[in-house]
Amino acid sequence: MNGYGVNLKCNEQEIVAYIDTGVDVNIDKGQEVLLHHWGGSYDKKKGIVLSGTDTERTGAVEEILIQNV
Repeated sequence: MNGYGVNLKCNEQEIVAYIDTGVDVNIDKGQEVLLHHWGGSYDKKKGIVLSGTDTERTGAVEEILIQNV
């Protein structure tokens, strides 16, 4: 599901991040993931998966990525 959008909870905030592992992976509701947000406030923070978004990433620099599952 590389590029798929995921609703997460991080520091009591709900955010959207995109799976970007280089290989297709499946993640489950409640799973903890490590975020990458280059130069952003969510870089190296952990998030908890809430649900999928049914969207895919656009490739924008400001997108929050999930690179470690």
